[in-house]
Amino acid sequence: MAGQVLIANLYAMDSLSENVNRFAAEEVSKWDISNAKVLDIRASFEARSGQFKKAAETQRKAIEKAKAEKDNPAMTEGLIEEMQKRAEEYEKKAGANTSEINGKITIGDKVPELKYGTWLKGEPIKAYEKGRLYIFEFWATWCGPCIASMPHLSEFAAKHKDDVTVIAVNIWEKTGDQPYETSLPKVKRFVEQMGDKMGFDVITDSKDEFMGTGWMKAAGQNGIPCSFIVKDGIIQWIGHPVNID
Repeated sequence: MAGQVLIANLYAMDSLSENVNRFAAEEVSKWDISNAKVLDIRASFEARSGQFKKAAETQRKAIEKAKAEKDNPAMTEGLIEEMQKRAEEYEKKAGANTSEINGKITIGDKVPELKYGTWLKGEPIKAYEKGRLYIFEFWATWCGPCIASMPHLSEFAAKHKDDVTVIAVNIWEKTGDQPYETSLPKVKRFVEQMGDKMGFDVITDSKDEFMGTGWMKAAGQNGIPCSFIVKDGIIQWIGHPVNID
């Protein structure tokens, strides 16, 4: 019972790390999987941890169970429709993830498309300037280590402004069942509050979360902060920003 109370509390939170969501999904899998609501919760945690293919499969099972629970007043047509929408969303994201995994990238490869949602700070780049270094720093508002590394990056950006462009790429914000772009107001407020502590360009991920999948996941990176150094359109280095000097 205590474990279920913990998971219920986690389910109500939208700012959990990928590892915590993965743990929660595993814990929920130990519950009664003949219950549609349990499967629905499990699918949510799987999706939050980036396991979209598994989430889609679990959500489909939840829909089947819900339809079979005709005598349960909680299983309304509206709830089943919501489950259907979530299943379709997970399947769409699973397809994107599969595409990126099949096209895995690494150091020495051509950098993926810069497909962002909003350029919050600085001037958008239209092309990579020859010989100039571009540092793409992946972060989230809920990520403590990301925030801790920002002063170092700001100093680096100021020191090397003639040769380097630092771009902070906001990804993996928690939106629950809402469209990804609903995280924009929260991210915008965070950037405004940070002010000069974020002394570099800032962009957000696209609606289909391409930067999180087409860059991070494709490079086998599952944790943030994480930086990509790019020169002449080629990935030179991938790692933790604290090691950039």
